[in-house]
Amino acid sequence: MSSSSTTSVRVISDSALQILRARGDDAPLRNGVRAVSNTSYLSESSIESKETVMIPEASESLETLVFVEFTPEIAQKIRDWYQQDLWLMPWKTGVVNYGEKHILSFDDNPSCHETDEQRYQVMDNMGILKGYQKRLMTEEFRQLRLTGTVQEWFMDTMHARWEFLKSLDDVLADTLPVGTFRRPEPSAATEIEEPPREVEGHTIFFKGATMARFGQFLKDDGTLNFSALGSTPPEDFDYFVRGLYLTKMCAVAWEYAQFARKRYQEHVVPVGILQVTIPKPLMDSHYELFGNDWQRLVWHNRRMDGSLQEMEHLETVDWIIGPLCMQSNAHVQELNDLSEIETWRLESGECATQVYTGSRGMLAKLNKECVGKVWIAPVV
Repeated sequence: MSSSSTTSVRVISDSALQILRARGDDAPLRNGVRAVSNTSYLSESSIESKETVMIPEASESLETLVFVEFTPEIAQKIRDWYQQDLWLMPWKTGVVNYGEKHILSFDDNPSCHETDEQRYQVMDNMGILKGYQKRLMTEEFRQLRLTGTVQEWFMDTMHARWEFLKSLDDVLADTLPVGTFRRPEPSAATEIEEPPREVEGHTIFFKGATMARFGQFLKDDGTLNFSALGSTPPEDFDYFVRGLYLTKMCAVAWEYAQFARKRYQEHVVPVGILQVTIPKPLMDSHYELFGNDWQRLVWHNRRMDGSLQEMEHLETVDWIIGPLCMQSNAHVQELNDLSEIETWRLESGECATQVYTGSRGMLAKLNKECVGKVWIAPVV
């Protein structure tokens, strides 16, 4: 039985539903979900198989919690909790926020899930669907998976699927920027059709994300919003600021995007890769960190230890450049010494690197200077 609430909004509006039906997709409603073909919102180039996706009718519903990968039993408990508190602050929170509170109530200590068997047990205890568990534990992405805990990866997946639901009505109504979902790539903001391998006076960077997130980044008028691509701290290079991480290594962005695609379920939530060419003068103010200095900064930020006096000079530059840490935040908390922090290496043995800026001024410059220099393509 559906469990919509008086505070819920329709995930698919009447106008979007009419568009679906005009395309031959009736999207029938049954037990609180609509059966929607993924061909209605995925571009042909990003579809491996045509599938029916069960989309919740109401946003703040039990069905939404199941869509973000909770079992029906736990979804019901979370929603009951949400409903009990609804009268306190109905304008401040949503049912997915209560899903987050539920996940955060579990111990994130790495010692609780050092083996795959323990990780499966943790997910069972949290009430996570078996299908998601299998996708997360895919052996192909084992090294990347170990850079986060079970809780961290599920929180990321839950928010990505929720973000997808919030964007779906606009996608179906055909109002998102060119380059997103059904629209052809590259976007209208690009000056040439194919992404270049090199551009004189520029440096090429990459980033993987959901196409819904890229829809927030690339606006209808072709302007850009790099803040929409920010990462939630604590991260390697900042413990407080939601900053922008990019990589010069396409293989790194590809690995992240493929793992995200597996976790989010490839035929449901589309994932893409951004290529952006940044004018080299915008990269002049930077500092490169490797070895012990890099370990010290990661140790400090991942453990949220407050101000780091010996690294204050980093506040005077726009960019920090260095390796990616291969351990989760929770794992770093458990280390005995910063020398135990390890870099993430690709299968080739090459050290994975990243660039970071938390400067609002730099993000504003990127928004202005990179118009016409971005390409977004779905990952298949």
